[in-house]
Formats: sequence, C-alpha cells, structure tokens
Amino acid sequence: VDSCRALFKPRPERRRLFLLLCLLAMSLYTFQRDEKPMLYLFAQNKFNWDVSAFSSFRTFQSAFFVGGLLIGGPILVRGLKLKDTFIIMIGALSHLVARIIFIAGNSPKWLYGGAVTACLGPVVPSVLRSFVSKLIPSSDRGKVFAMLTVTDTAVPMISGTIYVLVYKAALTTYPELLFLVTLVT
Repeated sequence: VDSCRALFKPRPERRRLFLLLCLLAMSLYTFQRDEKPMLYLFAQNKFNWDVSAFSSFRTFQSAFFVGGLLIGGPILVRGLKLKDTFIIMIGALSHLVARIIFIAGNSPKWLYGGAVTACLGPVVPSVLRSFVSKLIPSSDRGKVFAMLTVTDTAVPMISGTIYVLVYKAALTTYPELLFLVTLVT
C-alpha cells in the first residue's frame, strides 16, 4: 500500500507522470526479455541451427550486450554527457533497429548484424532506474523501486505466454512475427 501511495502521490513538475511512464517503460522492457527463448526456436526453424550454432550466436550477442553496457553506457553518460531520457531513446532505438534487421534477414549474418545493432539496448533498464531515482526523494526510493521489482516479476507471467502464442500461430506462415511483438512493445 505504501509503495502504491509513493508511486501515485502528486509530485511537482509532472514528476508523477514521468514516474508512471518510467514504470511503463520498464514493464515493456521486461516484456521483451521473453523474446530470447523464442529466438532459439526461430533460428532453429529458419536457419536449421542446432544448439551449438545458437550458443555461438548467444555468446556473440552477449559479448556485444556487455560491451554496450560497460563501454557504451559510460561513453554516453560521462563522455557525451547525454541526458537520461536521450540515452533511453538511443537504447530503445538500438533494439528497434535490431528487430527490423531480424525481420528482414534471410541468412544468419542478419541475426549477427542485429546483435551488433542492439548493443546499446541493455543500457535502458539501468538508465531508467537512474532517472527514477532523480525524480523522487530518497524517502520514497525504496517504495518506488519495490514497485519496479514487482513489475519485473509480474510481467513475464504475461509476456512469455504471448510470445509462445504468437510464435505458434505464425510458425508456418510468418515466424518473424515474434519480432513485431517486440517492436510493438
């Protein structure tokens, strides 16, 4: 109850609106994480990948995600001194363009290209949390972050089911539809 009060209480300069938008953005980002298990099924179906080929791809993708987070994030924040909102937009755009590449791709090279393009996407949750902490006083941080944690836990109960249903429905006709789900969210 205290967490809900802290989240919804009026705040100056439209901060409550920004806080709720951050919660929505975090929910959508969490929603998209359930694309990953479906990506294996997609690659197996479209490119006849086995576990070894997919593991190589995921290692490559993870390396770029870590690089984007550990190198790209600090460059955007400290080097270029960009505002949190702009960094969030860059990260979201990075994921969006990667999904367009995944949809357009007709060979495994496209998946690798999408993985490189998405390298700045992982900065989004940490920058969102940073932005949230700047919106609220320290007395409310624990309560608001508790709501973010609840969102992180609750959203996958819905998102995993949606990705599975979409993938099963489109498997034989348009398996790339699963990436459109990510684009929409």
